[in-house]
Amino acid sequence: LQDREILQFRNWHNVEVGEVVINNLYSAIGEEKLSYGILVVPTTLTKGAKNLVAKYKNKISIVERQN
Repeated sequence: LQDREILQFRNWHNVEVGEVVINNLYSAIGEEKLSYGILVVPTTLTKGAKNLVAKYKNKISIVERQN
């Protein structure tokens, strides 16, 4: 079985990415029977979102802006 991944980009500025975005990505991974998801954002994550990424570390990776 071949691995399938999803890559999402969010072009949000001056807004932290929250838990809803992480939960939506995790749900999409499950619904589409994907192996992994990557979210690219030009901003930072909220503390709650970072906690979810840690919880789903085997399924989700984040690329966020480096200050």
